[in-house]
Amino acid sequence: MATIFPQERRFLELALAQAIARHQLTVVYQPQVNPQTTMVTGFEALLRWDHPQFGSISPTVFIPIAEEAGLIHELGDWVLQRAIKQLKKWHQQSQQTFRMAVNISVHQVTAPHFFERLQNLLVSHQVAPQHLELEITESVLIEDFQNICAVLASLQKLGVKIAIDDFGTGYASFNYTRLFGWDTLKLDRCFIKNLHCNKVNSAITKNLINMSHDLGFKVVAEGIEHPEELAMLKQFCCDEVQGYYFSRPLMPALLEIQQITGGHLMPGAIAYLAA
Repeated sequence: MATIFPQERRFLELALAQAIARHQLTVVYQPQVNPQTTMVTGFEALLRWDHPQFGSISPTVFIPIAEEAGLIHELGDWVLQRAIKQLKKWHQQSQQTFRMAVNISVHQVTAPHFFERLQNLLVSHQVAPQHLELEITESVLIEDFQNICAVLASLQKLGVKIAIDDFGTGYASFNYTRLFGWDTLKLDRCFIKNLHCNKVNSAITKNLINMSHDLGFKVVAEGIEHPEELAMLKQFCCDEVQGYYFSRPLMPALLEIQQITGGHLMPGAIAYLAA
């Protein structure tokens, strides 16, 4: 999307408020897969906004607008509600207890009563806390890390899993692993791209996975697009992967559990069904 000018930003702010009120945004889901078994272990919920004038607007554009305009709390609660409700539906359709990963804003975490609202959502939908994983993007932790640690620790005590997203793209990646006991580290696509033919990426990824395992963290690799990348991650004992190699993010109707035979996801199968 092109650069947003001030007048367009104001228009988008008003349009976003209207879209939230009218439930015009969409939550799509991308499977997360065990690379050794191809078993689907969970899904990541991703928010999408298709505007009639501007077209598809990236979350990197509208999420900051939502934060600055004070819309992020309503929007974030709506996404969590949709994702948890969908997870409960998939649990009822399958004997597997999938996990749902949801990106959350630091503004949400530090808002009053966030813990209570999230706990109520889990109880009302009868979803166990350990089946929800909240992802915090590393780049936003620099300013607010100390302020959110206590809330994240309380969520972990409840049973909710906490992940650091886009790991390796910030300025203090290793420092964050020392300061908080993350459940999951999500390796950014920049390390995974051309993993099989880039010795630097290969060495960094291998060592990051080993370090994470030594610290007791699970590792999820994002952006898998080629079988050679998957083969390397299997060799490095990466815990889970996600990416277009298996499936792009899709609407729930295209990800019904019946399409995932026995819980296994063959490369490109869902993308083919959706074509």
